Amino acid sequence: MFVSLVFTCNTISVTPTSNDLILQEGVEKCLAKSDNVAVFGQRTFVNDEVFYRNLSIFIEEELVYYNSTTLFSTYYNILPIMRSLPNGQQEILIAFADSPKHLKTLRLLGTKHNVFVQDTLPLFTSTHHDVDRDGTTEFSGYLEPTRPYCIGCDSAYYNPLLTYELRKTGIYFDSLTTRQWIGKHYQHFYGFVPDTTLVVATMQ
Repeated sequence: MFVSLVFTCNTISVTPTSNDLILQEGVEKCLAKSDNVAVFGQRTFVNDEVFYRNLSIFIEEELVYYNSTTLFSTYYNILPIMRSLPNGQQEILIAFADSPKHLKTLRLLGTKHNVFVQDTLPLFTSTHHDVDRDGTTEFSGYLEPTRPYCIGCDSAYYNPLLTYELRKTGIYFDSLTTRQWIGKHYQHFYGFVPDTTLVVATMQ
């Protein structure tokens, strides 16, 4: 049996009405498409927010990733981001709900044969620039939800701003810039992994 896959994407974005929410529940949508990659998800609504289940990713028309349990988000149609890397790999970024009110970024790296790298990154803030002036754009974000230990205190939960570099060969963690941020905001270095149960002294 021959099966032909035809990938089409509707890029029109509208704000759904209450009737639309009912009609669009469960509808499969093409979230993004490039020459080599297509991303599909089944629309669902949580507290009137749009999410997607049953995420399917095709590379060169081969299904390489499927997830039926996680809630994914396009984050106001900014994501997914897909890039073809010089080594022939495809890099895909899409947001997912780590908790009902907190999104993180899933990074997938693979070819039409398989997805062999999965990383969890923060949902990057809207400010992207060359922080350390090395000619490479950096993206930053908090991996865990930020919350004050107490207003006006000289302490905070340990949740460093993580920085990543956007290189031609992919997105890489910028440990130097992240370490510099930690040194400016916390009195001690406790590693790069956030610990929102750890209260640390902040720089005044």
